[in-house]
Amino acid sequence: MKLEYAPRSSERHHLSVLRLVGEIDIANSLGTGEWILHELEEARCDAALVDCSRLTFVDATGMSMMLRVQHHAQMSHVVLAWSRLRGLPLQAIRAVGLDEQLALIA
Repeated sequence: MKLEYAPRSSERHHLSVLRLVGEIDIANSLGTGEWILHELEEARCDAALVDCSRLTFVDATGMSMMLRVQHHAQMSHVVLAWSRLRGLPLQAIRAVGLDEQLALIA
């Protein structure tokens, strides 16, 4: 799993963009979630976009992490969206109905 931070901001609003690359599984889901939450806290942003366009695999622990991060963002009053999910990760998320609980955008 490769993690990238690409901050974007404007004078009125601060948007953080985080990119996930590779796989999220039992070996790295905890660390990935901690990294995302740390970046959100450090950025003190109003909104965050997690770019998943280069995510190739997500297992149950990865999906659990995504739900936990989404909940934490909501509790912190940060608008968070998971963007550009495709292929197997999107199919897996839809198969378990997580697409109803996560903020997904094309």
